[in-house]
Amino acid sequence: MCRKEHKMKTTEDPLNFTEFSKKCSERWKTRSEKSKFDEKAKADQVHNDREMKAYGPKFCPNSKSVDPGIPIKDVAKKLGEMQNNVSDSERQSDSEV
Repeated sequence: MCRKEHKMKTTEDPLNFTEFSKKCSERWKTRSEKSKFDEKAKADQVHNDREMKAYGPKFCPNSKSVDPGIPIKDVAKKLGEMQNNVSDSERQSDSEV
């Protein structure tokens, strides 16, 4: 909304992002209806936390526990190899979740 109003009020093509974000920030601080956005953000966070708690990657904890000192690059390579060896039926069940 802020950006559309700015475009309508000014004819400047290049938008100075720093100035623009400061003005939008000042405008947001003075808004009275922030509570509905805050409530929606809290509800979204609760939903996100619930979804992430249900998500359990199958391979990651196992690969790191085998050799805790292994660099992340090697862990990623190992996980890629493991993913390539997964059967099509297992991939299908993972994508449905």
